[in-house]
Amino acid sequence: MRVCVVAIALIVCGGAFAQTCKVGVFDTKLTGGQGASSQGFLAAFEGLPDYTAEALDGLDLGVLFQYDIVILYDMHKPGRVTETWRENLERFVRAGGSILSIYHQHLFPSIGPGVLKVYVRDVRPVGEHPITEGISEFRTDWGDHIILRPGGAATLFLENADGQPVAACGRLGQGRLIDCGLALGISRGWQGSKAPAGMEAKLLHNMLRWLQPEERWPARLAAYVPEPSLNAWLEPRFVRQPQPVVLRVKGIVRGAGQAGRAELVLVGPGERRTESPGLLDAQPVPGADLGEVDATINMPTDGLPSGVARATYTVNAGGREFEGETEVRLVRTEPPAREFRAFWYHAREDRLPAEVMPRIKACGFNAVIPRSSGGTGAFYLSKVLPDVQNILGEEDWLQNCIEHAHANGLQVHPYRNCFIMEGRASTDTIARFRADGRLQIAPDGRPLDWMCPSQELNRQVELAAATEFVRDYDVDGFQFDFIRYPNASGCFCPRCREKFEREMGESVENWPGDVVEGGKLFERYTEFRQQQITDTVKMVSKAIREINPKVKISAAVFRDYARDSISVGQDWVTWAKEGYIDFLCPMDYTDDVEMLDAWVRDQVARVGEYVPVCAGLGLAASRTRMKTPEDMALQIDIARQAGCKGFVLFAWHPGCDENIVLPQRNDALAGSPSIPWG
Repeated sequence: MRVCVVAIALIVCGGAFAQTCKVGVFDTKLTGGQGASSQGFLAAFEGLPDYTAEALDGLDLGVLFQYDIVILYDMHKPGRVTETWRENLERFVRAGGSILSIYHQHLFPSIGPGVLKVYVRDVRPVGEHPITEGISEFRTDWGDHIILRPGGAATLFLENADGQPVAACGRLGQGRLIDCGLALGISRGWQGSKAPAGMEAKLLHNMLRWLQPEERWPARLAAYVPEPSLNAWLEPRFVRQPQPVVLRVKGIVRGAGQAGRAELVLVGPGERRTESPGLLDAQPVPGADLGEVDATINMPTDGLPSGVARATYTVNAGGREFEGETEVRLVRTEPPAREFRAFWYHAREDRLPAEVMPRIKACGFNAVIPRSSGGTGAFYLSKVLPDVQNILGEEDWLQNCIEHAHANGLQVHPYRNCFIMEGRASTDTIARFRADGRLQIAPDGRPLDWMCPSQELNRQVELAAATEFVRDYDVDGFQFDFIRYPNASGCFCPRCREKFEREMGESVENWPGDVVEGGKLFERYTEFRQQQITDTVKMVSKAIREINPKVKISAAVFRDYARDSISVGQDWVTWAKEGYIDFLCPMDYTDDVEMLDAWVRDQVARVGEYVPVCAGLGLAASRTRMKTPEDMALQIDIARQAGCKGFVLFAWHPGCDENIVLPQRNDALAGSPSIPWG
């Protein structure tokens, strides 16, 4: 994209802003990105007279320079923002602004990019610094945090109980930066936020005080941005017809009022051309003789065929012009006659099978995948797992689920959370397993509440739990979930070492240094970890097929094979090639549809010739939530076009059918397809 800067003269009235520090808190929920909403976090500024704070929905220069402090709040992915957002943030800081990065998205290597998420809640101050004034050791409200790799310009001021760096500060140009790995204010469920409390609130106040710039924003805008630029970009790059292609134009021009015009041209498949012009108005910027442009130009896509279209746009303002060109994917599919449509479904008292199964059927679905057990816990009347948490009293929840599902023409594929104990097993069981050496251990010696998959006793738990479904219940399938290590920290226990050395035929002198990332035996130990998981899948699969060969075996897996097969030991390509599973359900939870398209195409390319791929879509997952029926329909269309044979929505919850799913019953979910594999 070629961008010509719009030259303007600035006249600033700076005195009125001398006493108040203006804070913008970037909210990915406003831009379609990934991260927790900052709305609840904004309550932290109530009662702080020295600050005014508001949600921020853009990262272009014209927006950034209207703030003194910009907070990047849990910004996994920024969403629909200008392509130069990283450069804009750096320019903002070098010119004297301040940035506080909370939890994810630590951008500046000189201070401390985030390198790893860990699960250590106890943190403590480091050294003497204005930020640590009044701060003592405390336990974080959230269960994990990001550790940093502090750069040369960094001052570390917070570490965790393992001595790993958690927060650092420093200067860049004339501005100040803080990278804080704590999940300050993030609420359970990852979607919302709240005001930090206790020691975390004190820490936030100290960080804000240290970040206050010497010059307030109007003076910096005049001094360091004599030629602010307009930015333009296409908001949706994947468009489900007939929704429009949207051109967003943002920036600053001289004065207020009419600033110019923009034109968007779309050339679709078959060279069909449409045009959409629009005028640009500039709203006054308080405290400066400037006008802020924030306009959208909508391009209808009615009648255009599906496929790749070419979008070009031209913006004229202030006597200058800039233009850009990019591709847009126009998407719309016809519902197939054979397709796997399922919900993942949790056993809870507000979603009983008798009420839920007819509603799932009414959505046009043909299957349900209920969470039925995990670790040593069972959500039904298990005879092989000790920690029964059946919600129907003396009536078996799984049997009840099967009866109501089958009565509504739905297949039932119960899924099991393999190996994980936390949140599923009783505290007594976890303590017993830990005493017996059956739980995983991290490289630093920390215990992990997951069963170690290299131990035969633990594999027998998986075998007994899975075969109970097939032997004692009329199920149509079985699904592996959590069939992996928790992360790269598992497992490095003595029994793993003993087995690895035995299979390798030699001892490991430097344990675990030689087998962790960067060690000379890392690749061999990665293969060892993968093999422990694959051997479990193979054993359980063989037993299920011997009991009932008609039962379809599937796996809910991490989505990025190239990375995740290494980090969590999940080699699902081998499972597909060797016939251990009958279909695959990658957990493709994202609001970023471009990323979704890349994931599902990669998954189908890797295993599509061996097993069907059914995309797992984040209806209401930990970090994603579909907001409209069109959001869901677009993701389903993308999965279909990539070659997926179905989809699974995570997860069914009260209200999801009326608000999101049923409005698409005669469109993306039209028809009543049969299961595609028999």
